[in-house]
Amino acid sequence: MLIAPFSNYGRKEVDILAPGVEIMSLVPNDGMDSFSGTSMASPVVSGVATVLRGAYPELTAPQINELIIKSITEDGKLVVNIDGQTLKLKKVVRYPGVPNLDKAIQLGAEM
Repeated sequence: MLIAPFSNYGRKEVDILAPGVEIMSLVPNDGMDSFSGTSMASPVVSGVATVLRGAYPELTAPQINELIIKSITEDGKLVVNIDGQTLKLKKVVRYPGVPNLDKAIQLGAEM
């Protein structure tokens, strides 16, 4: 996994990662194109939160946050290259992984 050069990272500042490089998106006139940036990464996590909120409207924001974090499949062996250094992913984010919507919905049903 490669952290994009524009990414924010730090175990105290960032809980999870979201893909933000070459994300496919719809464009005018029935087209599709790929884009990169935090504007493409943030909808991944906010989309998961929105679906969870719609499925389980009784849950609080902290509970939604908990579901998102619990949905991450952590892999302590994943490494990233940052400024020429190879680091274990768990050293650069609190929860090394990307949210999984299916898993979050299953966990929400158990709350």
